[in-house]
Amino acid sequence: MKKKWFLILLSLGILSIIGINLFLIFNPNSSLSSLTNVRVIQVEKQQISDTLIASGVVTPSDEERIFIDEAMGSVKDLFVYEGQEVMKGTELFRYDEEEIRSKVTLLEIAKTRLSLELEQHREKLDNLEADFKHNLKDTSLVEESIRQAGKARKELERQVKYTMLSIKENEMQMESLLKKKDNLIVKSSISGIVKKVTRNRNRAGTEAQEPIIHLVSNEPYKVKGTITEFDSVFVKAGQPVKVKSKVLSSEMWEGKVKSIQLSPSQSGINSGLEKKESVTSYPFEVALMDKRAGLQEGYHVSVEIQIKAKDNVFTLPHDATFVQDSKEFVFIVVDNMLQKKEITIGLMNDQFKEVLTGVNEGDIVVRQPKIDWKEGLEVKVDVATS
Repeated sequence: MKKKWFLILLSLGILSIIGINLFLIFNPNSSLSSLTNVRVIQVEKQQISDTLIASGVVTPSDEERIFIDEAMGSVKDLFVYEGQEVMKGTELFRYDEEEIRSKVTLLEIAKTRLSLELEQHREKLDNLEADFKHNLKDTSLVEESIRQAGKARKELERQVKYTMLSIKENEMQMESLLKKKDNLIVKSSISGIVKKVTRNRNRAGTEAQEPIIHLVSNEPYKVKGTITEFDSVFVKAGQPVKVKSKVLSSEMWEGKVKSIQLSPSQSGINSGLEKKESVTSYPFEVALMDKRAGLQEGYHVSVEIQIKAKDNVFTLPHDATFVQDSKEFVFIVVDNMLQKKEITIGLMNDQFKEVLTGVNEGDIVVRQPKIDWKEGLEVKVDVATS
């Protein structure tokens, strides 16, 4: 019986305490109900950077497209296959040697024929001189002999020069063919992966414009893109870059600006003319620093270029400050009371502002303050954010 009464009294006591607390909270005259709950952040020193966002396309860091040299003839053997990894100097394919040999033979025959023609022209010159001396014995034919001999001599000398030029041309063609004979085997100039091999090519038609072998470097990718003339003045080679793929939005790759061209892209010029705009685009390249899997050639990516950075500075999120009368302020919580502080801002990015003056390390700053709050207002700090 005593235990039963004890439990009844205990339950009544708990209900009374709960009722009193609810009364204090919801009673308009209670001090607890009038306190304003605030979210806060503590002032700390950290790095802040100003970034510029651009877009680009993933491309190989290097590539080689090898086309068939029509002067070398047809391809006899292919030594590589698609997907194969090759080193610089790897043998890729070999031209048919028989075609080179045939051309060399034809040039040798042509040279022999030209040599015979040259010899014949020179013999005619010698005979012309002998005939001229013989005709001088007849004094009545001297004038006519001189005229005819001069004309014939000029024609033969012209033929000699023409034949000698043809022999020189023949020798140069022979020299070129002999060099090509030493280069019948084509080798890779880069290390990488064989991306495409075009077998059984017909040397006529559209395929003539396609490479027989396409190699891409296995070094980290690079990103090519364009930026406007307004942004181009801030971008320099060597600036850190973060790259995010639109396909793999949770992944990020780091790199550096490799180059930015001083001359505008032709597409940027044409686009501006078509739209009657006065903004020009400039091409840039980013070299990625790692080989992590995920990115593929042709992916469209966003490029975040760090154009400025400061270490060990006071920073606050954008929602912790407010503007009043063209000045920027924050509310600091001291002993549950608000203190209004004017601040000066330095570097900014999409998330944070650098605070040059007005706050100290460790200050508790209110987030999402209201402009109509007054200094000295008593507040209740949200424990989860302090």
